[in-house]
Amino acid sequence: HPMIIRYFLSLASKSWSAYDDIRYDEKTGTGFFILPSRRRLRDYENYIKPQRGFNSKIIAELKDKIEKFSDIEKFVVLLLDEMKIQENLVWDKHSGELIGYVDLGDIEVNYATLSKADELASHVLVFLIRSIVNPFKFSLANFATSGATSTQMFPLLWKAITILESISVKVLAVT
Repeated sequence: HPMIIRYFLSLASKSWSAYDDIRYDEKTGTGFFILPSRRRLRDYENYIKPQRGFNSKIIAELKDKIEKFSDIEKFVVLLLDEMKIQENLVWDKHSGELIGYVDLGDIEVNYATLSKADELASHVLVFLIRSIVNPFKFSLANFATSGATSTQMFPLLWKAITILESISVKVLAVT
């Protein structure tokens, strides 16, 4: 059942050692619950392939999660945070593409705001939403940047707000 898998993923993300302690291991006889292996759990974790920009599958998952929320629970704060990452190119064997270049998730925004098309990303800009009345939080999108400028962030911010409003999520503040 998807809710049980999400619970296991949540537990493992907090502490793999705690997950391993409660997971029954036939070889050692330790643990007390029969739970999915780490590999199986990672397969579930990567069910939605990550990508830069706004991912329609992530938006559909958010829509599904908030379906039963009351109107007040749909009021959120949109948080933007940029983190430094190691500059590098990585070959994605599934898509056949090189990952690591600056990518704002939209080819038009890339062409309009980037000075070089082949610049390596040094940061990741993440859009996260948090409900103002309950502990709900959700990572909406991420972008590969070299230090986002206001010119780059402006269209992304308004696209995020437009997407959220289209699924009845009300953005009260941005920080």
